[in-house]
Amino acid sequence: MSRGRSCAAQMPALKTEKTTELKSRMLYPSKRDDSIKARQKKFYSSCVLSLKFYKVRKTLGPFAAGGRLISNIRSLADRLEGIQSDGFWDEALCCLPSLGLSKVVFLDLSRRSAPIVRSNAGQLWNEKFIASVKGGNDPFAANCLSRIDPVQTGIAHLEPYAYLSDPERDLIAQGSEELGIQTGMSVTIRPHPTGAGIGWNLMTGHCVREFAQLRAHYEPDWRAWCQLVFAGLTMQGSDTDAPSLTPREQDCLAYIADGKRTVAVAYRLGISETTVEMHLRNARNRLGAKTRDQAVAIAIRKRLI
Repeated sequence: MSRGRSCAAQMPALKTEKTTELKSRMLYPSKRDDSIKARQKKFYSSCVLSLKFYKVRKTLGPFAAGGRLISNIRSLADRLEGIQSDGFWDEALCCLPSLGLSKVVFLDLSRRSAPIVRSNAGQLWNEKFIASVKGGNDPFAANCLSRIDPVQTGIAHLEPYAYLSDPERDLIAQGSEELGIQTGMSVTIRPHPTGAGIGWNLMTGHCVREFAQLRAHYEPDWRAWCQLVFAGLTMQGSDTDAPSLTPREQDCLAYIADGKRTVAVAYRLGISETTVEMHLRNARNRLGAKTRDQAVAIAIRKRLI
């Protein structure tokens, strides 16, 4: 009994000792505790840095590793330099195999009474297409040239577009068969609410899965090619002096041409996204461009970037 009582009496003393030791460790941490905290702090810092790096890489996109896009369109601009009229168009078409494209159609409906159509499908097909456009039967203008974002085209992409009528589906199927294509994508230069816009239909003979892979790799190049060729076609015979851009406007346009987004440009230049947008807007106004893609094409064409 006496032994039991002595153990019970010692319990409060042991608790007090442990409490005092814990408080002491909290107030005066040992070197071991310091090293643990240092390792934890380093680990958390590395996690934060990794997250930031991931966000930046995600923002920069697939072309962050190099200047492949801008070098390609500069190369194209050099090839097209000094070429006039139909020679310019033929030279531009020579680039299609390197871009994974088989057929392209350029459509300018800014004047409905006299639509402009260019393609590599042949004169007979062009005349038939113009007749369809004038008759208001072709669905491309209404569904693609009325919006700035790309629309997937071709018979293999019909399923998601339930709003298309049976005649429109038949027309798309017929056109796909005549051109030997399956999939494609629109690139709108100047949208118009009623479809009286300007744009391209870029087409391939690939299936949906293959086209998705091709688009993931080449879409910035496709858009750049469309804008550059459009700028070349509309600038034929123009002798006006090249407008001047500020160094900051040139920097922003060059980064956009290199495939970078506004967030990435702001990160690279150390300025806010709002400031980047302001410089891009000013550059578009100076160049007389409707979109940033068109501003890039004109700037490269005039050797401003």
